[in-house]
Amino acid sequence: MLGHWVDLDPYFLHRERVLRLIRTERAAAQLARWDPHRALTPSSPAHLATALGLALPALDTAELPRLVYEHGMAVGRLVGIEQTFCFRRPEDGLQSTDPRIAFEGRLSTDESLAVTGSLSILRIVSASAAGSLDGQQHACLIGVVTRRDAGRIELNPVFAGLRYFIDGAEDHSYMDNRPLRTPLSQLDRFAAVDFRSPVSDAEMAALQTMPAATVRAGLAAILGTTLTRSGWSRARSSMYTGWLQVRQAARNSMWFFPGSSHDGPLTVPMLGTPGEQLTRLFTCGAGLYIVQHSDVITPEVTSLIAAYAQDAGAWEASESLEYMIIDGPDTVRIFRTHGLLPPV
Repeated sequence: MLGHWVDLDPYFLHRERVLRLIRTERAAAQLARWDPHRALTPSSPAHLATALGLALPALDTAELPRLVYEHGMAVGRLVGIEQTFCFRRPEDGLQSTDPRIAFEGRLSTDESLAVTGSLSILRIVSASAAGSLDGQQHACLIGVVTRRDAGRIELNPVFAGLRYFIDGAEDHSYMDNRPLRTPLSQLDRFAAVDFRSPVSDAEMAALQTMPAATVRAGLAAILGTTLTRSGWSRARSSMYTGWLQVRQAARNSMWFFPGSSHDGPLTVPMLGTPGEQLTRLFTCGAGLYIVQHSDVITPEVTSLIAAYAQDAGAWEASESLEYMIIDGPDTVRIFRTHGLLPPV
């Protein structure tokens, strides 16, 4: 049977707290599903991290950016977050009995909020891992929210390190650890498009003269598919389904077209009621999710889309999961390659 799971590569791991998490009834049942012969002995930090990753869907874990966006974050909640943090070592080195590394980073989906906390140097898993928790570093943190005020969220981590999303067979005879965000070049009909080519302001202006329905029809024609409107839509946003060829295999896809190019760059407020549209998108079970907007898509929206894709609930909802983002410049490149861009 094919499925998917989260794999964790630890830099830091709190052994006792992780053991308590994976020994809860629901987590133990989840582990038994993926490790029926008890081959995984949670002894070393690497094995404990693997067990934690397998158990995450049963632990009611949610991505912190998603909870903040939906106003659903509560102190005491187990959360995950993956972004860049600044890690700072103590000025007195290892002189104290529990030397700690402080971390801080502006929430990638909301610059008004800082995510802060600290972790014990004594629980760093190796000397090489220590170098990955110093200065500006991209990392995944899993931990409990201990404090929330107007401008700060404090996190007490049980894990810090790297996170991978694995597609494969439950007996591990097949595994594939593609990133959740799939490059557009992986769509067979986009293989000829140079997604690194420059895009001029005139080309962007030409694209934005095209009605949204014409853009959708053009993308469908290039991809050799029919995009069928789903049962859900709003005044300025809509979702469509269609079959696509991805890496020479047919995949069912759900497309989300938020707003229109006349609205300007896609920002978080343009997504409407917090949680409504992205939750519908990532829990429809399609497996391939595509967001298209014919203007710039802000980094905050890109980070929010990633958080929904990374959320354990969405990951558990479909047989396989990957997503793509097609912004205005990429739409120009696609239409230019296939001769559909209006004259500049």
